[in-house]
Amino acid sequence: MLKKNVPHHSRALSTILLLASLFLLAAAPAAHAVGETDSWYIGLGYGNYRIDNDNNLDDVFAGLGFSTRTSASKSNDQYRLFAGYQFSKWFALEVGYFNMGTLSFTGSDSASNTYAGTYEADGVLASVILAVPIYSEVHKRVSLFLRGGGFRWDSDRKLTSSNASLEASATGRDHDIDAHAGLGVHIRGLRHAAIRLGYERFKDVQGVDLNTVSLDLMYYY
Repeated sequence: MLKKNVPHHSRALSTILLLASLFLLAAAPAAHAVGETDSWYIGLGYGNYRIDNDNNLDDVFAGLGFSTRTSASKSNDQYRLFAGYQFSKWFALEVGYFNMGTLSFTGSDSASNTYAGTYEADGVLASVILAVPIYSEVHKRVSLFLRGGGFRWDSDRKLTSSNASLEASATGRDHDIDAHAGLGVHIRGLRHAAIRLGYERFKDVQGVDLNTVSLDLMYYY
């Protein structure tokens, strides 16, 4: 298993944010009565992500004993499922599951051997969401928001030789906790329904930085 060298203070901060968000989310019903702005919600999101530093996949697979120059498809679909508690129109806590699908790539080594591989990652994220309403009526609101927190991810890597004369393959798994942050617009047009469009950045997920754009459908109850 390949272990990343992650700065201790960054990992500790992400872990604290993750645990604090989970604790406060579990304590929400005892602290607030459900109302127009104080309520639970669930949702699902779908979108696309793009990687900044696909060359870092070379370092990822070096830990499996391969020296490759990879060429990856730089974008892929992603989806998420989430639940949260809206404390007020300015503040919410949210936890969810994020899946970035399968990223396919090809590679070659110094001996001109070619390889094909996949890279997958998913995990659990916890976020603090701060919002500023820019339009508000009864059961209707448009807000701009910022979000940030921790992302506990798992990754799988697979690499196989494409040459019939060379039989070589390797697999690897890893996990860690890193930070994520984002911004966007939240539109609540009905008492129980809302949509959210957001940009988010996931930092250093097994050496790869992800930039995501997601459209979320939300239900309040």
